[in-house]
Amino acid sequence: MIHRADLHRALSDAVRTIKPNAVHFNSRYIGFEQDNLSVKAHFSEGQSQRGDVLIGADGVHSRIRDQLIGVDRPHFTGCVAWRGLVPAERLPAKYLRPVGVNWIGRGGHIVTYPIRRREILNFVGIVERSNWQVESWTKKGTHEECEADFNAWHGEIHEIVRNIETPHKWALLGREPLARWSFGRVTLLGDAAHPTLPMLAQGANMAIEDGMVLSRCLLECDNIVSGLQLYDEIRRTRANKLVRGALDNANRFHNPILADTVGAQHYVDTEWREDNVKQRYDWIFEYDALTAGAISSVSSVSSVSAVSVANERACTKE
Repeated sequence: MIHRADLHRALSDAVRTIKPNAVHFNSRYIGFEQDNLSVKAHFSEGQSQRGDVLIGADGVHSRIRDQLIGVDRPHFTGCVAWRGLVPAERLPAKYLRPVGVNWIGRGGHIVTYPIRRREILNFVGIVERSNWQVESWTKKGTHEECEADFNAWHGEIHEIVRNIETPHKWALLGREPLARWSFGRVTLLGDAAHPTLPMLAQGANMAIEDGMVLSRCLLECDNIVSGLQLYDEIRRTRANKLVRGALDNANRFHNPILADTVGAQHYVDTEWREDNVKQRYDWIFEYDALTAGAISSVSSVSSVSAVSVANERACTKE
């Protein structure tokens, strides 16, 4: 498994290799305007960027989405996620096996897996609770609070939690799937278009797939607007299906029957039977973003300048 920061660094380095001054940080987006020839993004510090396309990759709180379709505030899903990293030397070797481990129980579940050459164990614990509704990567919790949320869980869980360097917590938010992402020269990507619960572990993958299909559509279609419309058509059905699948998995992972020893065993044996697992997951991994959709037009666009607004407050102009 790859560490998210390592992936960000690899992508950033690749962009800067092509254009060293493409990425700009600490730019707070405030709005855009577009016409038949271009689109212009404005930032609170007074600067602006003009390009052929504006891509809103600014997360579940997307301001670009708000301007495109009107304000539809994210709703709290009733789940809070705990995340933390544990250095490998703090744990017995059994925790660092190259597999993902999923613990399920009434009202919560936990996923652990090693990252960065098994140097770190990644911990994600999701629990149903209503008294924390802040969605943030940087809000710190305490080891004591995290352990309390999983009070009756197996001792191995508590061993992992006690060794987390810094536990972070945030509310899981969602939005209703959209019927349309692209408007003129402006489109959405990733959580801005289709925020999803992490119950299928595909949020980052969906954003990467979006980017791959979007680049194909822009390069191979006759014009910018038709390229964005085709991207929308190719990606929307798959992404929205995954959003609904993640919601189904949330109910599956947190089913109340898991509180009953006898019922829980039968439930797990049934729900995680091989044919059921294949039905839930195979369609996800059989998808190829390099060939998905019919893109047959010959491009008349030799290059595209894209302004991308991301939730890390970075803007990219290519």
